[in-house]
Amino acid sequence: MAAGGLLAATAAQLRALLGAASRNLLSILGLIFILASYFLFPSTQVISMASVLPVLGAVLFIGFASADNIAGRLLSNKVLVFVGKISYSLYLWHWPVIVLARHYGGLAHYSRTEYLAWIVIIISVLSLASYLLVEIPTRKFKPILSLVTFLFVICLSLIAVFRSDLVKANYPLVFNTTKFYGLYYNINPHVSTTWQTKQSDRAGVQVPLQKPSFKATYAHGGIPAGKGKGNPSMVLLGDSHGGMWARVVDEIGSELNIKASIYTINGTSPLFKIPYKEDPSADIGAFTNEQWKIYAKGLVHNLNTWKPKVLMVSCRWSIRSAADFHNLESLISLAGQNGTSVILLNEQPDVVEIEDYNATQYLSFLGLRPNGKAQYLPLAANDSVQVSNAELNVFASKFSNCKVVDVNRLFRKNNKVMVLKDKSVLYFDDDHLSYQGTLVAKQLIKNAISEAEQRHS
Repeated sequence: MAAGGLLAATAAQLRALLGAASRNLLSILGLIFILASYFLFPSTQVISMASVLPVLGAVLFIGFASADNIAGRLLSNKVLVFVGKISYSLYLWHWPVIVLARHYGGLAHYSRTEYLAWIVIIISVLSLASYLLVEIPTRKFKPILSLVTFLFVICLSLIAVFRSDLVKANYPLVFNTTKFYGLYYNINPHVSTTWQTKQSDRAGVQVPLQKPSFKATYAHGGIPAGKGKGNPSMVLLGDSHGGMWARVVDEIGSELNIKASIYTINGTSPLFKIPYKEDPSADIGAFTNEQWKIYAKGLVHNLNTWKPKVLMVSCRWSIRSAADFHNLESLISLAGQNGTSVILLNEQPDVVEIEDYNATQYLSFLGLRPNGKAQYLPLAANDSVQVSNAELNVFASKFSNCKVVDVNRLFRKNNKVMVLKDKSVLYFDDDHLSYQGTLVAKQLIKNAISEAEQRHS
């Protein structure tokens, strides 16, 4: 906005000072900046100094492009002018179409190229229709101001009604109570009460919160689990996906008479450089630098002292960085020196359309009801989880003491993901299984642990 204001105040003087060749060059440069910003910056790029490039490009193009130079003539093309005319309709339609296509999965069986082509076609058709049938006619409709005011009042009234007690906020609870222990098994020393409340306050879902005593376990051997004497012979390490599996691992430890220790951290990668070295670029979440140092050095010390038979690692691999995998490589090497078998749990399928919402309520919204069978939803067209799991297999194959347990396959069927098993909802949100969901893979994990234990017997 500031750049636009500055341009409006100085554009005439600048044009007068510069010759035709300079104006031509600057307008072309502006167009290049705008196009380059689209290809150079990822979609996840946050607002930063990098945003200067497209802003500067827009200033240069608006300020110096005209019908007399190349950039101006290029965008004066009839096709591009028409795209400009319907651009507001394109803007209004693009996001609803993308969201609905993702949520309802009607295009899930297409390849990514076909999926994008259909999205462009649907958006273009709807935008053209709204431009011709709505936008143009309303410009000539004299009572338009009164109509807009009336509709605005209607919208406000509907918002008031839906936010009141007149409308039920939740869908009927037709499934078994969904359980999730990911917040309970958490060694994070600083957990936001507001965040925990938001995550746990979900209709039809039971979410035990972190025990206050667990906040200090990052420095004192992790959360005790399983059953047995002496030092822990099994360690679970992970982010919130590790916390998701922690209850089942705890139960397996008790059933196999194995003492375990759990180091799972919500919202933060549990991996670090070995030997430990402070890394200013590392995301250590709510930990202070000193707390993270104590956690990292303490975990390495315990692995060297305990020499556990099994080290299990579970993370959301699809969002882990190259640095995380480098740190994981060091961890597996350390485990190998201690004779420890490493089990990597791969990532279960994402149910992208659920997003970070209550899976139980979302499935009720879709009209799914218990029918005594497993029920499925379509997988997203761009399945990043499957790609990351394939990469995890390649990564693990480099180590003789490392094995990937494929929990993902238990939930996939063709291009669909299992979300219900009779009355049990298997997901907590889009990328976390419920406790009932983890039970689906319990025997598979238990077998892997038993095999690793037997190798050390």
